[in-house]
Amino acid sequence: MRILLMTGQFPFPPDSGWNIRTYNFIRFLSQRHEITLLSFYTEKDNPACFSELFRYCSTVLTIKRSSSYNPFSLAKGLLTSIPFTIWNYRSKEMDTKALELLALREYQVIQVEDIHMSQYLPQGGCGLKILDMHNIESQFIERFSKIETNILRKLYAYITSKKLKDYEIINSRKFDICLTVSEEERKTFQFYAQHKSIKVVPNGVDLSYFSPSGVEADPFTLLFLGKLDYRPNIDALQYFIAEIWPLIHSRIPEAKFVIVGKGMSENLRSSLVSKHVIVKGYVEDIRNVLSICTAVVVPLRYGGGTRIKILEALAMGKPVISSSLGCEGIEILNGKEILVADSPESFAESVIQVLMRQDLRLKLGRMGRELVEEKYNWAKIGENLETIYLKWHDQRKRDFSY
Repeated sequence: MRILLMTGQFPFPPDSGWNIRTYNFIRFLSQRHEITLLSFYTEKDNPACFSELFRYCSTVLTIKRSSSYNPFSLAKGLLTSIPFTIWNYRSKEMDTKALELLALREYQVIQVEDIHMSQYLPQGGCGLKILDMHNIESQFIERFSKIETNILRKLYAYITSKKLKDYEIINSRKFDICLTVSEEERKTFQFYAQHKSIKVVPNGVDLSYFSPSGVEADPFTLLFLGKLDYRPNIDALQYFIAEIWPLIHSRIPEAKFVIVGKGMSENLRSSLVSKHVIVKGYVEDIRNVLSICTAVVVPLRYGGGTRIKILEALAMGKPVISSSLGCEGIEILNGKEILVADSPESFAESVIQVLMRQDLRLKLGRMGRELVEEKYNWAKIGENLETIYLKWHDQRKRDFSY
């Protein structure tokens, strides 16, 4: 089949959850299908990376957009019914290019990554139209509005979440199938959008790349992983440092906290560095830091989708302590594959138990690896996505045969 994939950010390198999901779809589907990639990119992207996707795509077309919020988009998001996150992705060049591609060729599948790109779905064509929702954007913004303390930002976020929900309802109906990353998000979206076909295609992990290393971990070492220009991660990190880390450090003075991720501002870096907090920033191969940590912490308070960093840690046999929201959408049992805690006190106590008890670390690591092997293997997930394509086309053939 010929597949047109439309993305709001360039899906390489695979060093963030969004990129990892899209990149692995491309990599798997390219084995048997022809892929055309139409993607935005920003000044933060390295043009040298663009050629990497020619290994998997027959055509790669890119259009530049700014990585920062446009003040005019913010204003239009307040004064019109269209939320600013949609205005911020508005581009005549992207619209023209999408129309040109559809005029030149027929695609059996048009897959759009995230609601922001739904505005570019070309009209016409008889192929399968899929909206892949990496998270439910309106829910993401609504959760942010609940924890934001600045009254103006809080109000703006609340208004935006309501507009986004309306936009999601209307625009999702342009698509034959919508994808969510978890059953929880499928139920949430189905409840208010009432879309005719919503299917779960979860996030995954490359089990051959992420596997237990056998390297002895540094004692009492905690690791935080994530993009550090992403607001939910910044909030989680600041929350952990302010309210959880002092409780841990008072009980285990030799404990260390390692922070890894790209995009950290100098202001954030300077506010975090201390004797027992180590800021590494961007690391080329996160397996190296995962290998030597004792445990991984995910203290998220808002966000959406599912955390691929949890799946990667579990694949390497590492214990994970997470908030309920942090591990949302992953089919885990608290105390079996992961520890879940939401108050600063319970989160700190869970961390302390993992740091102090080797038997608990070994059990969590073993059960976590078994979980991702069973349910979160990218190869199986790719097969499931391909099956969705094929079943839809088989049904269309049967419909037209009558």
